This record gives sequence, structure tokens and C-alpha cells, in this order.
Amino acid sequence: MAYQTPYGAPQPSPYGYAPPVQKKRRGLKRTIFGGLGVLANLMGLFVMPFIAAMIGAIIAAMGMMDLQDLGGSSGTISGETATGYMISVPASEAASTTCEFEGSGQEIVAEPAESQTEVGELGGETYVTVYQVTTVESGDISVDCAGASNVAYSGIGVIGVFVSIGIGLVIPVVLGLIALVMLIWGIVALIRSS
Repeated sequence: MAYQTPYGAPQPSPYGYAPPVQKKRRGLKRTIFGGLGVLANLMGLFVMPFIAAMIGAIIAAMGMMDLQDLGGSSGTISGETATGYMISVPASEAASTTCEFEGSGQEIVAEPAESQTEVGELGGETYVTVYQVTTVESGDISVDCAGASNVAYSGIGVIGVFVSIGIGLVIPVVLGLIALVMLIWGIVALIRSS
């Protein structure tokens, strides 16, 4: 009695030998996806830091628009570590205003603003930036401005910008390493299967 060969099995040859069974190539998908991942990551390494820096700058600018009133021409700001402050006065008094700053046991850097940028309104008056103050450590900052009826300030979170830039670099590097490992793993599997 003759048995029928199962479907898909190699059929016996009339010449007495069976056709060679093709070996399945392993690692092809890993190699393709790893290579595509490396190419996409090269683009991401250039684009992602810029996008993250823009997001950080937008967050910092939103904080800059939040004016805090000092309640007169002098007062004290409770400074935080690595934070910048924009010192603002009414637009009509900006040209004649000069300010002095003093930090309580900390290093501060105070510079006149390059341009008098409008930062918002307080009490119905438009305020413009006249000084930029940067702190290295936390502590109180004394502000005394001559020629201004009122002084306001707004904070710029410098740490948020650095964190977003760091994330913009870390994510592409980690994803690139994963893609590179996948590419190498796929090539090794391809070589072993051939």
C-alpha cells in the first residue's frame, strides 16, 4: 500500500534524490528595523534638541509674563537657585530708571536689559523690562530703583530649559542605542543562519 506524502513536504524525485530544504533566514526583520531605526535616529538627533529647546523656551516665556508687584520702588525678591528675573517698571518711567541690587550672601549678576520688552500690565499700566538679574544660589535679593514709582519682577526658570534640552538629547541617544543593538543582533543572526 502506498502512502501519500503530506502537503508541503518535499516530493520524492524520480532520480533518487530529494531537493535540498531551504533554511529559513533568521534576523532579517531585526536587521531591517534596526537599520531603519538608526537612520531615523540620526535625523532625530538633530531635530529633537531644537524642539525640546523651543518647548523649554515657551515654558520660560510663560513664567516671564507673570508679573509680581514689589509694592513700591524698592523691595525684596526671594531668589531661587539658577533662576533669572526680569525687573520691570512702568513704560513711561523706563528711560529714567536706575536700579541697584544686593544679594544676601549669594552671587547675583545684574545687567541692564538690551531692549525694553513689554512684559504685561499691572494696575492698568504697561510694564517694560529694564534689568535682568540672575542668581546662582537661593537667597534674598534687595532691589532699589530710583526714578520708578513701582517695580515688578517675573521669574525665568533656567533649569526647565536645561532639563528639556537634556531630555531632547537623552531620548534620541537611548533609542539610537536600541536600534544599533537590534541592527547588530539581526546581522549576527543572518550570518549564523546562512
